Amino acid sequence: MKKLILISMCLNFYAYSVEVNYKVLARSSETDSYKMPVYSPLRGVTPQINDENNIAFKIPTNDMVENEKIFFNTSKKSTLIYAAPANTFVSDPIIASDGILFTLNDVGGTKFLLKYIFKTKKVQKILEPSKSELSIIYEFHQNEEAIYFRAKDKNGNLGIYSVDLENKETEVKTLFKTGQKVQGKKISYIFALDMNGQYGVCKVRFTHLQEDAPDLIVRLNLKSSEHRIIAADKDFSRRSRYISFRNSTSINKHGGIAFIVEEKTKTKIMLNHLEKNNTTKEIARTSKKIKSISHFAPDITDSEIIIFRGKDSRDREVLYIANSEKIRKIVRQYQVIKTDKKKRAVLMHTKTTPVFGGNPRINNLGTIVINSSIRHLDQYTNEPKDIQSAIIGVYDAPSLLLE
Repeated sequence: MKKLILISMCLNFYAYSVEVNYKVLARSSETDSYKMPVYSPLRGVTPQINDENNIAFKIPTNDMVENEKIFFNTSKKSTLIYAAPANTFVSDPIIASDGILFTLNDVGGTKFLLKYIFKTKKVQKILEPSKSELSIIYEFHQNEEAIYFRAKDKNGNLGIYSVDLENKETEVKTLFKTGQKVQGKKISYIFALDMNGQYGVCKVRFTHLQEDAPDLIVRLNLKSSEHRIIAADKDFSRRSRYISFRNSTSINKHGGIAFIVEEKTKTKIMLNHLEKNNTTKEIARTSKKIKSISHFAPDITDSEIIIFRGKDSRDREVLYIANSEKIRKIVRQYQVIKTDKKKRAVLMHTKTTPVFGGNPRINNLGTIVINSSIRHLDQYTNEPKDIQSAIIGVYDAPSLLLE
């Protein structure tokens, strides 16, 4: 495992140097690659990681890549598990205990929910949405009992649905849907849904679709279909101090939730504890040290460690790690690392993309996986071909919080 002394990680919060374990897990440019095809920009891709440090990610189509693909990388090899037919595209995958789930889509919506089975090494159809009067599947999740997903029906209504894994006949059950009422207000929109084990979390909007509509952060018990209000904005409750919520949330298997709120002068990362009397605590806020917090979703572990994207006081893109006591920088724009070629490279943006892409992910081993753009220093020119798309793993990241 490669190691790097991140001298540049002397934060505004504390002056210190810390040793971080990292590895370039995959990369690609116009000229060469490692564990993925040549010329495979990962614009907007969120790589997924499980608790065995295996990762799965999609490769979008571009001028040279005609078909979207999904790769599964372990410590030993990289495997192409699916290549989409022409004129279709795939979702970011998720890794379940027995396979990898993803959707196949075209301009008309979602054609299939598919699954690569680890045991057979084959892809099988789990669901054809049109047969259940559904048009588009968004986020999805699998636990031991069922597959859960957020989807839009053919009438444009959003809902949260499930498919029982033990039922041989595919029956789609509705758990939660627009048009339902909560405290007398009708649901008008359900935002991005995050799920873990038996719990789910999402932002829910009421009465109409504009920004001044009432919003809630809601925790769902996927098994019982019960919901619980975590936070309300000022449009829902005059007593609330929250002006609004960001659209993306994150939840762990214990029901702990990370979400982002907007107050009058600050943006904050909040943590809600299900197992601690449903209390909510501030984890991070914008300040002179953290100039901004990104709209991309934070991620949370079962031990309530949170990672999130933002910008520091020098306007550099940064990935932060935090718990209820501390905040640390993990990696940042213009940081120098070593790649699989044992060459130095710098994390940097391109003319059309930021330094980091998609949502950062952390597993319960403390391994973080990041989609980033890098450039080898021995090829430092203005040629676009020198820019690499790279998936970087950071190991033992929570140790940063022990310093």
